Amino acid sequence: AHLGANSGGANGVYWLEVMESTADGLRVRNMTCRGKKKVEAVEVVIEPDLVYPLVRWSDVSRYRAVPSSHILLVQDPVTRRGIDQRTMQDRYPRTLAYLERFTEILTDRAAYRRYQQEAPFYSMYNVGTYTVAPIKVVWRRMDKRINAAVLTESNDPVLSLRSVIPQETCVLIAADSLDEAHYLTAVLNSSIVDFLVTSHSVDGGKGFATPSILDFVRLKRFDPHDDRHVELAELGRRADDGAANGEDTSETQAEIDRTAGRLWGLDAR
Repeated sequence: AHLGANSGGANGVYWLEVMESTADGLRVRNMTCRGKKKVEAVEVVIEPDLVYPLVRWSDVSRYRAVPSSHILLVQDPVTRRGIDQRTMQDRYPRTLAYLERFTEILTDRAAYRRYQQEAPFYSMYNVGTYTVAPIKVVWRRMDKRINAAVLTESNDPVLSLRSVIPQETCVLIAADSLDEAHYLTAVLNSSIVDFLVTSHSVDGGKGFATPSILDFVRLKRFDPHDDRHVELAELGRRADDGAANGEDTSETQAEIDRTAGRLWGLDAR
């Protein structure tokens, strides 16, 4: 498990409202009210390549996560540093010019000064190959219980098919398949995992449901040859479909609880 993408306190620079596609690129407006520091409001045209749908804390619920805005992801997921400045100038000059408007704000970030002074000034945090994985399971930190959902690529009306990026107040697990993702979501939303997590953390606290919960939950990798795992994947898919259609998923959840109990050798009593 990993934290979502972190702007280091400059959400007002990286979080964007996508307005329209133009002949020169993508017209965007930065979301100035979404950061710790006051940021100038600008409307510019940038290249679309580094813009992704963004899932925020408030966008995630049980078995349902729907992006409501966008994020500028200028991080190399492999090197875990900001994309090389020469590459930015060659391939994304409009995006670089936009970021240069905020050089002072971005270089003044505490995390940047402490960890990445040798990296490009627009470098971000908690971004790896898992961040841009096409299939993920996501849940909210600082919640009262685990509310996990499957997150797949979004068929964005402007950007077309693109990975969805969770923000740092969410936790994610990259999955290799939809079956694995639905299995993970079902188990994480089970009453047993809820009991384990709430017993270990303070509801709503900063330490609630962080990536470290997997250290003590003993969550096993998806095994397509294990009938329990396959059943949980199908139940997770059913709950996902029900949540998408606004249906009551309580009966499916009860089946998930019973099946998940078998993973720990527990019966329905």
